[in-house]
Amino acid sequence: EVDWSVNPTFLICQREGAAVMLKLAKTASSPMRDHTPGLDLMDAYFWVRDIGALEEDLKARGAPIIEGPVKREYGCTELAVHDPDGRRLVFGFCP
Repeated sequence: EVDWSVNPTFLICQREGAAVMLKLAKTASSPMRDHTPGLDLMDAYFWVRDIGALEEDLKARGAPIIEGPVKREYGCTELAVHDPDGRRLVFGFCP
């Protein structure tokens, strides 16, 4: 077992059977702070199975939802949050 409380540099986030592996970068990059919701790129995009359940979970945790959920013209329902570093993370349900 690893003690991640001491100098953590790697983690795996899991939800709904999917996993995202993140590693601490040697130098910081700038988040995409200037954007037009739904039109510009995002820092990361995740497909989810239940956007409503995710929205409820994020709200319960106090996550800063900055947009959505909103159904896009391409058929996906998306919501966007800012992570603690200000990066724009978008979650989409795309049937």
